[in-house]
Amino acid sequence: MQNIAIAVGLASLSNLLQDRDLILYAREKYVTALRQTSKLVVSRQIQQDPREFALSLRIVVTLALFEVVSRKGSLVSTSTATTHIQGAIALLKLALQFPHGPQAGAWNTLNALQVIFSLFIPSQVAATLMPPASFEVLSRCGELLEGTPDKICVDVALAIAEACQLSAQMNRTAYTDGRARVETLLQQLVALQSILDLLEDGLHELYPFQENQEDYDPAVLFRGRWHSYEGVWSARIWNHFRWARILLNEMLLKSTIEYPISSGRFITAAQNDRCFAISRRMAEDILISTPSHWHHPRLDRETARRFEAPIQSGAGALGVPPLLWHLKVAGSARGVSHELWKWSYETIQVVWKDMGMQHAIAIANIMESERGVQGKNVVARKIKVEETAVDGL
Repeated sequence: MQNIAIAVGLASLSNLLQDRDLILYAREKYVTALRQTSKLVVSRQIQQDPREFALSLRIVVTLALFEVVSRKGSLVSTSTATTHIQGAIALLKLALQFPHGPQAGAWNTLNALQVIFSLFIPSQVAATLMPPASFEVLSRCGELLEGTPDKICVDVALAIAEACQLSAQMNRTAYTDGRARVETLLQQLVALQSILDLLEDGLHELYPFQENQEDYDPAVLFRGRWHSYEGVWSARIWNHFRWARILLNEMLLKSTIEYPISSGRFITAAQNDRCFAISRRMAEDILISTPSHWHHPRLDRETARRFEAPIQSGAGALGVPPLLWHLKVAGSARGVSHELWKWSYETIQVVWKDMGMQHAIAIANIMESERGVQGKNVVARKIKVEETAVDGL
């Protein structure tokens, strides 16, 4: 753990200082940690001691963090990090069978879910299907958490998995408007919207949070607001749910544009307006929740402690890559104001300058390019409307 922690820290410093020697030393430490981890995961010790297993899982996930910090391209860093996360899933399949007792079993189950939630993002970025092993882990988690409040996390994970699968399907399939395949897809999207409605009600009941208002630095608190969560786990579950909900509504709104004939049968004007409203609400909540996940460098320790989720620090580096993706999705959602895009973009830039995380600058660049494309599309639609009006005259 010490070697991979050193590797991550040196990679960040190398990025910030543009020092090639530091990244070479960081990679030496990374390779050493990789070899040590290989020996650890094949030992019988992790099968007998839940603490050893917890350490090995933390190391594997931190290896993925090194890829996110050190590599420049968002897709590149995501795909290489995914390799480690899939390794963590293999570990989890083994761990969930361990007879460690009730407490250790619950701990392993929640950590299994944390890894699965992390895998949804690279799956969505690369438009690839989730590996079958992840569904095996989810099924086992559902069995272990049956009858507990945390069972809803498995239900949320399955809903996010379906959203990611449908998104990959839309990106990889050429549909023809008015055909049965499009209508089947639209039926699935509308049904998933109803499922997410029920899950949101359940999350409010089991993982409640409160919105607070304060006159504070606008760079730290979006519109002077922040959320109070019962713990960092619930804060993270909420944000995973939010970005997936935005993803689903993006697909529904995209369908109304690309498949107007088929969508007209399944998506009413009121439902279309609701899609925009849900996306804006989810996007704002992601921005408002940011202090629960990450300490802005302008915050002193005491103030940061007041804003963060209790029980466990919400500022850990392992929680930052998912937050970056959540901010990107929120700022780039259809129908959100430039204010949201600007706050998300600037916050991601601060993460880059503060932590030297290459993934942050890559995501900021994607946001810039997408904003340019959206602007061109708006202009193109405006011209088309004007041409239609002229033809009518």
